[in-house]
Amino acid sequence: MFRLAHPRLLLASLGACACLALKAIAQTGNTVTEFEPGATSEEKVQVEDVKREAERGSLQAQNEISKVYMKGYVFKRNARAAAMWASAAANQGSVEAQVNLGTFYYAGQGVARDYAQARYWFQKAADRGNAQAQQNLGVMYIRGEGVKTNFETAFHWFLKSAEQCDAPAAYNVGVMYSKGVGVPRDEIRGYKWHLVAAQFGYLPSRNALKALGSKMDPAKVAKARSSADEWIRVHPNVQPILR
Repeated sequence: MFRLAHPRLLLASLGACACLALKAIAQTGNTVTEFEPGATSEEKVQVEDVKREAERGSLQAQNEISKVYMKGYVFKRNARAAAMWASAAANQGSVEAQVNLGTFYYAGQGVARDYAQARYWFQKAADRGNAQAQQNLGVMYIRGEGVKTNFETAFHWFLKSAEQCDAPAAYNVGVMYSKGVGVPRDEIRGYKWHLVAAQFGYLPSRNALKALGSKMDPAKVAKARSSADEWIRVHPNVQPILR
């Protein structure tokens, strides 16, 4: 079983000049802002000021207003507006926004579900080294969502993501090595990557280790542990990505 972790929204710097991208989504529905019940007058003034700055092209403000819309803070949650600002930023090259827009298209949040568009934006971010996009792209290649199924390509992206400490990707690498999917079967490497993911606190890999360990030669388990220990040793300050 492969895992597409629920993508977190990496809402960051959004662009100032993507008017066409903004209009394309804005014309598909209403983005009128309504306030959350209980929002104070001060909070309303603050977010309205941020919104005005976003409309003037401030990258920081556009980032913040996208968070506001998606999280439902002060303004009522409005996925369409959040997607609108993500589209503007993604078209200007913001990696975080590209991941966000891919997420919106994959889940059908704020835009119609479109796997081809999701893959397009994940690919852009993955090519620039974003671990989350690489993991999600790998699963899309496994499932044939927006692309033709290709296990070798899926493994390529999973491994790149796992090397950046993405726990679900490390799990997927472990699965593919253990089963020989998209890569020659290698029990030791499969066990190693499950150990790495388990070190990150990823429960599915902890469960996989119990099942695999009961069937493996103890010498192979020891070799896998040594390899995992070495990987962890040379990544002393890892910040695991858990979703």
